[in-house]
Amino acid sequence: MKRYLNILFVLMLTPLIFACDDDDDISFTQIRVVHGSADAPAVDVLVNDGVAFEGASFKDATDYAVLVADTYNIKIVPTGLTEPVVFEADLPLEAGEKYTALALGSLTATTSTFDVIPLVDNAENMPDKAQLRVIHGSTFADTASPNGVDLYVNAPGMDINSESPAVQALVFKDNTGYVALDEGTYEVTATATGDKGAVTPTPVTITLEKGKIYNVIATDVDSNFAGLDLILLDAFND
Repeated sequence: MKRYLNILFVLMLTPLIFACDDDDDISFTQIRVVHGSADAPAVDVLVNDGVAFEGASFKDATDYAVLVADTYNIKIVPTGLTEPVVFEADLPLEAGEKYTALALGSLTATTSTFDVIPLVDNAENMPDKAQLRVIHGSTFADTASPNGVDLYVNAPGMDINSESPAVQALVFKDNTGYVALDEGTYEVTATATGDKGAVTPTPVTITLEKGKIYNVIATDVDSNFAGLDLILLDAFND
């Protein structure tokens, strides 16, 4: 996926940088975008009408863009076009924060569930623990289990039939918040609430390092909305 930071941001930052004696006088924020809508086309993300991210396809995650903290107009449009605008909002981005703007839901269903959820990624530093947050963004899982999904975070190969879920009844568009875990390798499994049968997908194996922050997004396999998949975002240090 192409990732571009529009020259608009460079022009916006340059006079401020040269006007200050040091970077402490400038308040920066960061934002990335995750395309989690299975039936939406590849999209461009416009920030104050400039193309900030180009050609994001389903399951793509952009890099963080560094901006001066302010309120920005965010639009999402099909790649290379200015219309239709499938999402628009003015988002206040605060200094020192990292944000993920998560596009999810169905764009073409009779009752569109398409939305963009802004999430604050920052978490208190825990040098001796890894931190994991799971976000429910699956239209399939929401239809199959309107009461939410159960999440299991276990050692590899462990049978979930003998385990209790780490999180119960996580509903569409909600998230677990950051959960502190020991460094190590885990399997993340999602099931319908109260139902351990017919588990989809195959558990995702993740290796967590202490001092790092991780995000997992429950999403859809494809535009048929026939199964559940997981997106593991790159870890970062707070």
